[in-house]
Amino acid sequence: EKSREVFKRYSAQIRSFGSEVVEVVDQKTGITYKNNKVSFARFEFRSDYINVLFKEKPEFVDPKNLSKDVRSHKWGFERLVKIEPEASFDDILYLLKQAYETTL
Repeated sequence: EKSREVFKRYSAQIRSFGSEVVEVVDQKTGITYKNNKVSFARFEFRSDYINVLFKEKPEFVDPKNLSKDVRSHKWGFERLVKIEPEASFDDILYLLKQAYETTL
């Protein structure tokens, strides 16, 4: 239930990034966000946390070093952040906004 509330908060903010943002919910383990038909973020749900995979732009900035490089997995996303109860909403949203900007 707590993870659901956290996700709803992120979802509302991501959809406010632009009118072209689409939420793809018909997937087994997660929800993907696209802009201009290009995926920029994916939320994967676990029992006590949420993983967020996202695109990285060339001038990517992660001042608090919250994300890790996952390019070697060839998932189509470059970075991963684990959202846990103590995670900072604004810091993670900042990273997601950068991911969204890769689709502009």
